[in-house]
Amino acid sequence: MYAPPPSTSNKKVAKIVVGVVGGIVLLLVLVVGGLLLVILQMLKSSEPYQHGVQVVAQDARAQQKLGTPIKPDYFFSGSVNVSNSSGNADLAIPVRGPRGSGTVYVVAKKSAGQWNYEKLELAIDGQEERVDFLPPRDW
Repeated sequence: MYAPPPSTSNKKVAKIVVGVVGGIVLLLVLVVGGLLLVILQMLKSSEPYQHGVQVVAQDARAQQKLGTPIKPDYFFSGSVNVSNSSGNADLAIPVRGPRGSGTVYVVAKKSAGQWNYEKLELAIDGQEERVDFLPPRDW
């Protein structure tokens, strides 16, 4: 049985539908990606993130193990929650130097407008020992 070839108008409609759906999907990907980048930049500009990266980059023990310069990787995990003069942060920031890589762990609480660090340490990939950047506490 012979079927006539599809009309050109059906092909045009199919192309338009595919184009519209593809455009919507692309727009959604761009919006979600843009939101992700904005959120990452906001977290990276937070005091706990900046402090953690600065401390590890300037510490002689970290420099000896990872080499210099020590730079953070683009993606990291964790959260920073701030409400007025209080908040908390719990971050895991991958860092890398010429000799190796590791993760900076930052746990902090903000009270009365000031961040107090409960944990600030570097876990070096492949090693159990961690570099603790906080002074010893006298309980």
